[in-house]
Amino acid sequence: KSIEDPKEPHVTEIGQFAVTEYNKQSKNELEFESVEKGETKVVSDTDYRRILVVKYGTSIKKFEAVFCNILTGDPSCEK
Repeated sequence: KSIEDPKEPHVTEIGQFAVTEYNKQSKNELEFESVEKGETKVVSDTDYRRILVVKYGTSIKKFEAVFCNILTGDPSCEK
């Protein structure tokens, strides 16, 4: 299901979390700008897919973030 409002606080929070975690793992310094669009899919767990707009130095870039139940800590998502 597509997200209706990419500026919704919960959607923005997930985007910020994704960029923070990416920076920790990659030792990069991306700055979260916004969520452009995304979708949520629920089957046996919840998968989130977001197109994030980030600032990298002086450039603005778009990245796709895909993650599973990050806010619930579901161990079945650890692959």
